[in-house]
Amino acid sequence: DLEADGLEVVSAIDGVNALEVLEDSTFDVALVDIEMPRMNGYELLERLRSDERFSGLPVIIITSRSGDQHRQRALSLGADGYITKPYNIGSLDALMRQVVESRRTIH
Repeated sequence: DLEADGLEVVSAIDGVNALEVLEDSTFDVALVDIEMPRMNGYELLERLRSDERFSGLPVIIITSRSGDQHRQRALSLGADGYITKPYNIGSLDALMRQVVESRRTIH
């Protein structure tokens, strides 16, 4: 679990709530599930990439959808990473570090 690794984790119940949470604080990375009520992960990703306040926020999709079409859609919408459930916490940690460092290098 990420909190056990010393990371501060803030959860949102869905995409709409995620936007509210993101407006209140600054984050290093967002972990987004595709399947959420009110606003799914694709819709959230589109909103984040179209808003200059969040356009540079690294976003990793975490989902049970392992099909290539889901991965390609997420990446085409601007996801920085894509990982399927069940996942290894070490793999997620490495991916988070990679996308955060990549975004810092680019911006």
